[in-house]
Amino acid sequence: MTFPANFCLAQTFSDPGEFEKIVPYWDLEQRQISSGRYFNRTLGFHTARLQISIVQLSVGMFERGSIEPGTTMIGMPVGLAGPLYYCGRALGENEIPTLTCGDEYEIVTHAANNLLSVSVDCELLEREARAQTGQSFAGLVKGKRLLMSREEQKRRATILVRTLFSLLQRKSELTPEGQLILEKDILEIIFGGLCDRGRKFRLNPSLQAARRARDYLHRHLQEEVSIADLCAAAGCNRRTLYHGFRKRYGISPHRYMTVIRLNEVRRQLCRQPVYGRITEVAMDWGFFHLSRFTSQYRQLFTEKPSDTVRLYAAGQRPATGSPAPSSSPPDVPATPNPAVTPKFAPLLPI
Repeated sequence: MTFPANFCLAQTFSDPGEFEKIVPYWDLEQRQISSGRYFNRTLGFHTARLQISIVQLSVGMFERGSIEPGTTMIGMPVGLAGPLYYCGRALGENEIPTLTCGDEYEIVTHAANNLLSVSVDCELLEREARAQTGQSFAGLVKGKRLLMSREEQKRRATILVRTLFSLLQRKSELTPEGQLILEKDILEIIFGGLCDRGRKFRLNPSLQAARRARDYLHRHLQEEVSIADLCAAAGCNRRTLYHGFRKRYGISPHRYMTVIRLNEVRRQLCRQPVYGRITEVAMDWGFFHLSRFTSQYRQLFTEKPSDTVRLYAAGQRPATGSPAPSSSPPDVPATPNPAVTPKFAPLLPI
């Protein structure tokens, strides 16, 4: 895998659909699950074989997909304001998620969080893992996780964030030699903090059932789906289903269905902003009690459906000048000056 070298991204997004467009080569789906105005600030820098990025979110999100072939991604939560669930399980204080090409991933966060990631060419990662640790990268990973003490993780994450801000403020491009040095340095920062590995990660039955039910629901979003249907699709009873959804997503199966369908309504209204179609679109996604639909929509997105239509019909977006999430990493330098920041390029998310 080769990334476009010496490219930077410093951009804000006011809608999950906008963010998805910058990663067309990923199978990415992002939906809002907690109430509030969505705000995503993404910063990143590419070398030819590595990307470092940080995504700041203002609300809780559900994200799933798979990464581009030929890459491995190492994630490092920074300044978490609440739990972060990775593939159905809350990350432990010393756990760092990893994704290899072909893996399907799922991330759930119920609060405004900052997520740091490093995406690396697989060949480079394997070579540097052996050179710096004496082991293959697969040998360092147990159950899709690297382990690092919480204090060490915070310290190294702060170093990586400062490195990213420094790169964004550069007025000149890195030479090929400079890119090689940067790649080695970033991987050394990560590898140097690893500690002894724990038990292999396995999903328990209720989490597996929740995933099967989720897949069934997403295939039948515009159909009438009952809890009994989900239980049948997942091969479990109601108690197991509810337990799995609570553990995996922090909400009940019914709430999950409602939130995902509300996201689909909003995405459709953004693409086709016509006032007369609000009722039609809502009913297409199973909302037949319109006053209740409006109330649920406003509670989740902090705006009425008609507000969404008006803003997008006018070629506008919900305000992107919202303040960045308050859970910023400590002692992070000021935001880069746009005047000296290179133009945008696609960036891989965490």
